[in-house]
Amino acid sequence: MGYEDKNTSNGYSNECLKLINNTFQNFFDVDSINYEIELKKSLEEIGLFFDFDRMYVYYFLEDPSFMQIECQWNKKDIKPKRESNEEEVVYAIPWLIREIKKDNFVAINNVVEIPIDAIFETEVFSM
Repeated sequence: MGYEDKNTSNGYSNECLKLINNTFQNFFDVDSINYEIELKKSLEEIGLFFDFDRMYVYYFLEDPSFMQIECQWNKKDIKPKRESNEEEVVYAIPWLIREIKKDNFVAINNVVEIPIDAIFETEVFSM
């Protein structure tokens, strides 16, 4: 790695650490009134920093066979996954649920990078 690459990498790492720190700090002061606003703002900051098209935060419903998008963010001119918060059946995305149950962090950066055994997820996230 050349001198310029190292400085660029260090600068990127420092900016990433600042983003993480700011996100944590913002959530220390969050309450039920400003939670949704802060969550949307954080998703936007993270999405723009990493140049994502969209981001989702899901939660499982009381019946764990269903989940719902709690919050979503998408870049300008990128269509959101859902117009409204509708329930989604967990069995439609088995690979993803297995990964979550193994306590794995799941980031799908590109539909073409989804593992071959995640055929249902490819369909769901291609919409």
